[in-house]
Amino acid sequence: MKKLIALIILLLTLPSTCFAFKTPDDKKRWVYLYKNDNESVYLDANNYQSFYGSYKDKAGRNHINHYIASTWLWRTEPNPYVDYQLERVVYDLSCNMYALTRVIKYDNNAKVVSDKYYTALGEEAVPGSRGEVEVEAVKMYERFKEVIREELDRS
Repeated sequence: MKKLIALIILLLTLPSTCFAFKTPDDKKRWVYLYKNDNESVYLDANNYQSFYGSYKDKAGRNHINHYIASTWLWRTEPNPYVDYQLERVVYDLSCNMYALTRVIKYDNNAKVVSDKYYTALGEEAVPGSRGEVEVEAVKMYERFKEVIREELDRS
């Protein structure tokens, strides 16, 4: 009976460990942003900046005095060649746009697999897409960042 119970416990814990995502070690720096079946994403609270700014997107539209957030994201997803990646992302929180400016991919030994720069000046977050989820999650972080920082400082 004890062996049967031990086997059941092992089988119940096995899927969660097989499909577990790598997470950042520094929980005070990397704030959990969101997770779905394919990825886990954390926001870098140390390098997070928000400000009002103006720019012209790749379609040539002017965005004047929009609320901008800029940060690094830690993203993990099931990939046999990449353990995790860091992404530099700039969000226009006023009109649900974002720009991915850099992606650094790391292998299981924390060695750089690739490091790419992008010059996109703004992509619209398509309704129901990963981009929209990220923009909404960053908006929530922006709204509650002081409370989150206080909680992290307390722990």
